[in-house]
Amino acid sequence: ELTAQEYFKRIEEKVEILINENIALTGRIKSRDEEIHQLKGALEQEIEKTKNLENQIKINNIAKGNSRGGEDVKEMRAKINEVIRDVDRCIKYLKS
Repeated sequence: ELTAQEYFKRIEEKVEILINENIALTGRIKSRDEEIHQLKGALEQEIEKTKNLENQIKINNIAKGNSRGGEDVKEMRAKINEVIRDVDRCIKYLKS
């Protein structure tokens, strides 16, 4: 039979083990969170590259005369207008 002191000593040892496990798991979680953040950033960059390449393909097709009629021209005009709006916003931001 355990004395009260021995019983509390065992509890302290188990609590110490749990604390150490918690610290280790917290470190692993932080590491995973950083990895997820980096992967999200890389994914966003790849998505942006893909969009840019798709736009470049459209521009090249229009320049070569391979467009599907007025549809590509409308898309290109919309894209140009979008870029102009972005530039205008940047200029407005820089002036303020």
